[in-house]
Amino acid sequence: GGSATTGTWSGGAGTFNPNNKTLTATYTPTAAETAAGSVVLTLTTDPAGKCPVTQVTMTIFINPVATIDAGPDQKACVGTAVQLAGIVGGGATKGTWSGGTGTYSPNSNTATALYTPSAAEALAKKVVLTFTSEDPTGPCPAVFDEMTILIDQLPVANAGKPAAICDGATIQLNGTVTGAASSGTWSGGLGKYDKNNQDLNAKYTPTPAEIAAGKVTFILITDKTGLCPVDTDQVTVPIYPNPVVKFAVDTPKACPDHCVHFVDSSTVTGGTNITKWAWSFGKDGADTKNPTACF
Repeated sequence: GGSATTGTWSGGAGTFNPNNKTLTATYTPTAAETAAGSVVLTLTTDPAGKCPVTQVTMTIFINPVATIDAGPDQKACVGTAVQLAGIVGGGATKGTWSGGTGTYSPNSNTATALYTPSAAEALAKKVVLTFTSEDPTGPCPAVFDEMTILIDQLPVANAGKPAAICDGATIQLNGTVTGAASSGTWSGGLGKYDKNNQDLNAKYTPTPAEIAAGKVTFILITDKTGLCPVDTDQVTVPIYPNPVVKFAVDTPKACPDHCVHFVDSSTVTGGTNITKWAWSFGKDGADTKNPTACF
C-alpha cells in the first residue's frame, strides 16, 4: 500500500507461480514445510522514492491430508452384530459410518461401533458400509473407504418322519437340509446305512439290538458352513415284531351250505397288540378279528 506498487515474496523454500514478484502468486510448499505443518512468508516492498522499504509476514498453516481405513471385509452369521474397525489419520479428527440400514452401537460416529445388519441386509446376504473422514476446522477434503460384510444364513436340519417298520424291513430315511447347509450326516443308529450316513435318503438296516429294543433314534446334523452354528434334528422310528399268525374254526367239517366261525389266536412277541386283520376266503374276505364265512 502507500507509495509502493511492487514487492517480493521470500522466506519459503517452495515455489511461487508465476514468480515471487507477483503479489498474487500461488505458493506450493516443499515436503519439509508440509511435514512441519507451516511456513512463514515475507513480502518486502520495493523502494519507492525516499520512503523506506517495508516488510510484512504471513504464516501458512498446512493441514495434513486426511486418511481413512474402514478395516477389513468381514463375515457374520445372520442375527449377530459385527465389530467394526475403522481408523482415521492425517488431518481427520473423526469418521462417520454410512451405507447400512442396520443399527450402529453406540452410534455411527464411533469408528469401532458394533453394527447389526437389518433384516433386508440379512436376506441379501451382504451389506457394504462406507467410512468417511471429517475435518470440520481444516481445509482438506473428506476421504472415504468401503468394507463389505458377508452374512451367512442359518442352516436348518429336518430329520423327516420315516414310517414305522416290522422286523426284517429296512427304514427309508428322508432328511432335508436348508438355509446355508448343503449337506448333513446321520448318527444315532448302529446299523447299516445304504449308501452311507451322508445320504439324506439312505436306507437303514437296524441291528438285532435295535430290533429287540423296538425302536431306533436317528440324529441329522448339518455340516459346518461359514460362521453359523450347525443345526440338528432327530426322529425315532418304531420297530414292531412280526406276529405269529394262528387261528381256529368252530366246525371244520359239514355239508353245504356250511358257515364257519373263525377265531384268531395270533400272537406277537412282547405282547404288542394286533390292530388290523385281513382274512381271505377265496372270493370273499373280512377285516374283523373273528369273522364268520359261509361255504
